[in-house]
Amino acid sequence: MTTLEEKTIEKLKAGECSVERALLVVSGLQTEEEISSYQQKLDHIQRDFEGRYFGRERQRGNEYQTAGALFDYLWKIKSDRYNEKDFLLAPVIDNHLDENKNKKVGNCIGLTSLYTALGQRLGLDLSVLSNIGHILNLLHYGGCEIGVENSARNGFDYKYPKGEFKKGDLTVLVATVFNSRGEARFRLGDLKSARFDFDQAVRLNPIQVDLLNNKGVVEFKLGNYNEALLDLDQALQLDPDYGLALQNKKNLLESLGIGWKGR
Repeated sequence: MTTLEEKTIEKLKAGECSVERALLVVSGLQTEEEISSYQQKLDHIQRDFEGRYFGRERQRGNEYQTAGALFDYLWKIKSDRYNEKDFLLAPVIDNHLDENKNKKVGNCIGLTSLYTALGQRLGLDLSVLSNIGHILNLLHYGGCEIGVENSARNGFDYKYPKGEFKKGDLTVLVATVFNSRGEARFRLGDLKSARFDFDQAVRLNPIQVDLLNNKGVVEFKLGNYNEALLDLDQALQLDPDYGLALQNKKNLLESLGIGWKGR
């Protein structure tokens, strides 16, 4: 972890850092010059959007109209935007700006990150809806909550299934990026870096069971059995029926020679 990343996360937790900056830093940008270069790319995207949709007079509609226009703009630039691998904001920005119209932009995390960064610049009141494996934006306007499903062309004003998602502030989005980065590092065998990422994800979003489960697994792999058990127990307190955490706790206890028959 870089000093810049440490400082950024502490400031984000204290409310002293923008989500845009945090998402750029977690993308792997390590200097102020690199961050500035991507902020300039976002400036370019914002100016292009405003020029196309608001004209020379920059006369905007209300927040709902602006949010819909931003969604339409992003899908018109790249009509096939979804890919399964790109979740970090910096490469998602590059994919969006790529002159190849067939270049896909990102997965649900990456697309939600881009919409969030641009939407906040335009004054939209955004949060997120998330569950295990998916995340999307929630627009707050006029006392209403409007789903913004960035992974689908018809996803604006998405009628999301009630009860299937948890509402969260935008730090949940940063936590989700950390979790995905941790999973990628875990697959590569970089357990210490994965542990850091899962730890940051849990710090930012301590009530999502898959994040706790992932941290428990990597603690187990590193031989930190007490920490692993605490993480898995916390996950099971939140969701006693979460199968992965149940199986991982069983595996952990069996490795220690302790029998366990479940709850």
